[in-house]
Amino acid sequence: MAQRRIVHALFHLKASNRKIRRIRYRFVDIGGHDYDIYYYLWIRLSKRKRREELQRFYTKKDVFILPSESHFRKMNNLVSPIRNRFKTALHEGRVQIGLWSSLCSPLVAEVIGGAGFDWIVIDSEHAPNELPDVVHQLRALAAESVEPVVRIPIADPVAIKRYLDAGARSLLVPMVNNAATASAVVVATRYPPAGIRGVATAHRASRFGRVKEYLRNAAEALCVLVQLETREALRNLEEIASVEGIDGIFIGPSDLSADLGHLGDPGHPDVQAAIADAVGRGKKLNKVMGILTSDSNEANHYLGLGFTFVAVGSDLGILARQAEALAASFQHWKG
Repeated sequence: MAQRRIVHALFHLKASNRKIRRIRYRFVDIGGHDYDIYYYLWIRLSKRKRREELQRFYTKKDVFILPSESHFRKMNNLVSPIRNRFKTALHEGRVQIGLWSSLCSPLVAEVIGGAGFDWIVIDSEHAPNELPDVVHQLRALAAESVEPVVRIPIADPVAIKRYLDAGARSLLVPMVNNAATASAVVVATRYPPAGIRGVATAHRASRFGRVKEYLRNAAEALCVLVQLETREALRNLEEIASVEGIDGIFIGPSDLSADLGHLGDPGHPDVQAAIADAVGRGKKLNKVMGILTSDSNEANHYLGLGFTFVAVGSDLGILARQAEALAASFQHWKG
């Protein structure tokens, strides 16, 4: 169970009310510690009253006295909301509904980020997203509770290092066909001695060195998802799922259908039978399974089969299909 800490923060703000107001915030830091933070807003108090209040606060445990808003900003660097709630939800077996993002736009990310999804994939494999584009979208999603899941272009340790340093903490790694590749992916996400991730003392993921515990606790916040999208990968599902550090398995229906000889037809009975078999085997191993579909009926079918994290559409698909439908609905006026 996470340790609960009570933090009292006192700082000056201009206010018309002479009384001290208390506002409670909840944060979880990278080490998994819960913080109840009480901000005490005060101004226009007499010097005697302020001395009394300060004396009272100094007798408390875990007290931060913040005399200005600049100190408040420093406090935000000390207590950082970095815990990965998406990863926690997966480990607890709670269903997570997601959306695919291929439009490479921070503005689009901001729009869909507040729509109510649990996770959003920023696609760098099949969408023209480069690393700076991903960073902009991560910034756009940072204000929301949705978890960005970055699909990297390749299972490469250098690529993994760069995306992690840039601030991605949930990765979807394509074309993982065996346990050796899965193990190499996990090793690439861990600092020595557990892995081979290169060490930078200041980067975006550590808030440029301000999260002091990042190097020691980074692995706790990382969520590693691997994509199984070939017959070989499905044959090796049990071995891949047994690799320590793999948080979930994602079935890629499009590439799987191609590998099964049904290019462009993921709804083919052979493909659907393979998907159903895979999720059943995953459930026996208590490993959470994920998948993507743009069909709501199919999404409900997959959830019924036991998939835990399901992407139920894409920003590109929503824009394209809805734009086409809107245009088609007015064609009769053209004669």
